[in-house]
Amino acid sequence: MTATADPSVANAWGGERKSSVALFVGRGIAAGLSFLVNLYLAKALGADSYGTYSFAIGLLTFIGIFFDLGYFSAAARLIASASGELEHDYTGAVYVLGLIFSVVFAGLVFIASQVSDHLFHVKVASILLAIVYWSPAMIAPYLFEQTLKATGRLYLLSVWTIATKVFFVGLLALTVMRHNLSPRTAAVAQMVGGVAAILIVLASARPKIHDIRARLRDIQQEQARFGRPLYVGKIAQLGSYHTDKLLLAYFATAREVGWYMLAMAIAGFVSMFAQAVAASGFRGFSRLRPISRELRRWNTFGILVSSVGIVVGATVVIRFYLGSEYHTVPLLLVPAVVATGFQAAFQPYNSWLLANGFGIELRRLLFIVAGVNAVSNLALIPSFGVFGAAVASILGMSTYWYLAKRAYHSALTAPVPAWLGSAA
Repeated sequence: MTATADPSVANAWGGERKSSVALFVGRGIAAGLSFLVNLYLAKALGADSYGTYSFAIGLLTFIGIFFDLGYFSAAARLIASASGELEHDYTGAVYVLGLIFSVVFAGLVFIASQVSDHLFHVKVASILLAIVYWSPAMIAPYLFEQTLKATGRLYLLSVWTIATKVFFVGLLALTVMRHNLSPRTAAVAQMVGGVAAILIVLASARPKIHDIRARLRDIQQEQARFGRPLYVGKIAQLGSYHTDKLLLAYFATAREVGWYMLAMAIAGFVSMFAQAVAASGFRGFSRLRPISRELRRWNTFGILVSSVGIVVGATVVIRFYLGSEYHTVPLLLVPAVVATGFQAAFQPYNSWLLANGFGIELRRLLFIVAGVNAVSNLALIPSFGVFGAAVASILGMSTYWYLAKRAYHSALTAPVPAWLGSAA
């Protein structure tokens, strides 16, 4: 038995277009605020201090990618295939897991604050120590991205995305008015804003804690079957991918780290639309429903338009606002946008594989990409610095796109997996 393309199902994503547009708009607003904040901080702090702030946030992000252990992905798959009270029970159970992981994460940030200055030229120990209590804000994106798209609550996901940036901007403005802006206070403002936004989701989603042991047992079983292989592959791939920032902090200066982080943050706009499209289709992708041609065309259109607009617009802003201190960033934007273009292109295929539980296949894919990332980062960054890091990103992302697309087409023509049952 193989999955076949039912036109009515394949085009069902059209009914989700409003929610995907809402999520795209929300992410667009949040990304716009983030872009403006990064421009302001780059100008107000100066290239060296901005690089220090950027590396502190980058180091937190690097630590955060290791923390869900595959449980959030496993729970999202169960939520997407469940309905009624069972869906709410799974959601409540994974939020309990999120709380536990947040406490452990805060402890690890404290440990990192004690050793980071002995490992890197860019000194961030005081920043990490200042944000220990607020650091669980870094866990929220991994939790909410999974659970809210699995429940189809993309409007709430959009609101949360905006709220994190709005609170950050407000707290940053208060810091500036008190003449207390520094890399440390900027990082604290970002983390506190993230924690405040978490409260909005908890108040709106109102997760139910019911039959918690049974639901945690189900999540544990799905984590062992699907989440764990995915997690192992993900930490290998993301760990190797994020070594660019660590290697730059070791081989380069804080200023160069700031250039690279700013270029990659701006280029992130390219994948934003694709992530919204993929999130809107996540629930509909389950049970081996094919990705519609319309969705793929829409995704490609978004990549092309956003790529051109970002390179042109950001170059003008950087040259006339940030000035010569950031003269390298426009040059970095081109390879950075190419890399994120490939990242945007694989979003629908990646989301489809996640929704249908192809954990072992994703692990195999991620191991290959991890190898490409590790080799290219180690080979290019010591000799070519920030430009080597950008080229390494292109190699990693393009490999992911090719392998994810191939895995998707192979899965469509293969026998229906046992975990999906005959209903697929």
